[in-house]
Amino acid sequence: MRSVLYFIGTLLCLMHYQVSATPVMVPVPLILQQNVQAYLGDHPDTPLLSKSEQNAQLAYFKQQYFQPWSDSTSQTQFCFVPGVSATCADVKQTETGTLDFYNQRPGTYYDVHYVQLPNDWTVTIAQNMQLDTFPNIVCDQNGGCKGMMVENAQLRSLPTKMAAYKSFSFSGEGYPFDYIQLSDLWLGTPVQMLQYSKDQRWILIKGQGVMGWVPANDVARVSPALADYWQHAAFVTPTARTQNMMIDHNNETLYLGSILPIDGSDFVVPVRDGKGNVGTILQTKSGFALASWPLVTTPRNFAMQIHALLAMPYGWGGKDFHSDCSGTLRRLFLTFGIWLPRSSSFQAQYAGTKISLVGKSTSERKAILINHAGSNAPAPFLTLIAFGHSTTSTSHIGLYLGTTYVGAQQEAVMLNEVWGVGIKKGDISGRAWIGQSAITPVGIGENIQSALAQAGWQLNSLWDVANMSLTTVGTAQLSHRKANRMSGQVFVKQYLSH
Repeated sequence: MRSVLYFIGTLLCLMHYQVSATPVMVPVPLILQQNVQAYLGDHPDTPLLSKSEQNAQLAYFKQQYFQPWSDSTSQTQFCFVPGVSATCADVKQTETGTLDFYNQRPGTYYDVHYVQLPNDWTVTIAQNMQLDTFPNIVCDQNGGCKGMMVENAQLRSLPTKMAAYKSFSFSGEGYPFDYIQLSDLWLGTPVQMLQYSKDQRWILIKGQGVMGWVPANDVARVSPALADYWQHAAFVTPTARTQNMMIDHNNETLYLGSILPIDGSDFVVPVRDGKGNVGTILQTKSGFALASWPLVTTPRNFAMQIHALLAMPYGWGGKDFHSDCSGTLRRLFLTFGIWLPRSSSFQAQYAGTKISLVGKSTSERKAILINHAGSNAPAPFLTLIAFGHSTTSTSHIGLYLGTTYVGAQQEAVMLNEVWGVGIKKGDISGRAWIGQSAITPVGIGENIQSALAQAGWQLNSLWDVANMSLTTVGTAQLSHRKANRMSGQVFVKQYLSH
């Protein structure tokens, strides 16, 4: 008999243009199995990619992952997808463009207490960036600009821990949407160091197709010998979302999405020595949930890692070391040695073979994803589903898991880290709030339509958005098309919107 988990959520509607936003709470039953085992299919232990296909993906992953340590990597250019010119921009122009982006929007942002930031809030920060000396970290034969994360770090678009929220009286704003927050970087990640802040407390770094500022003590220099060892080591990857460990009498967290070298019955943990260089200590594998990296691409292994990520609170740009939609998929696929870019738009474009569903009706889209009509049948666990509110934008992305029945209705379902889905009542906009990673219908809200209607709200189903596409991971990923470089301002907007 089919086992069903009745997940009881709430509907959080934040009103536009409301001075004091009082949430309207409406109980919403989301009836879907959150047990990933239900979506394994008939061959749960058969690899979804052949050995040669996965080896090709692994080689590409290592090329991207260790790209910050390449001697050919320029300090003056940053690419979301290394090797794809359409995703590249000049670093200094990007940093000045980031400042311009905020300066052109006075009165827009609020601090953690929702007190409006003054119009000149970036002035002191800009002085601390000292971009007139960029880059002020020198690359040399001793690896002077090659670094490694010795702490899990929050990557920031500006060198500050200060938050910048938009008004919480708008739907989908306030915590966790800190617009300075870009991404997260896990312990052991290779990076290239670019720029010290004037107060020496921050470093601008590039790593894994992301760029931003991290606390200086979270990074250390890597010797050529250690960099060589790291690039040729065997690794383990966590199979639990978070695990605690003691390193030099300090608490450290091991996150799913990281990889660390193994040495016999131990794994290797990087630490910062007194001279700012990377040292290492050994931590026994016993007592930790770890697996040899990369995991084989079987449905059962995908289910294991997805199970560990389910119910993770939504974290815009990795806020508080949680993840947003693209960050969750990036962490998941990293454990299989498959590299995904950071943002949802670049994942849809460059993670594999993309099939656009723009211009197709809702019924045509459902025919493909539910009935597998035509030649574009999506592969469970390997197909990304991207959504955008215009034909050229991407604002959300999830992982197709297959189909299931909700009552008598067959539905396509996906794993996604979702804040909420849009709703409307007349001229008022809001959100049906979920705020975590979950297995949901592709439209997200079909099974709450009646509850919304009773409260007078209309659901903006993702089935109906202007832009919808399918990207099959592991195919055609290794031969990117070249394109013209994006303009600086367009790039900065993409950079700040993850």
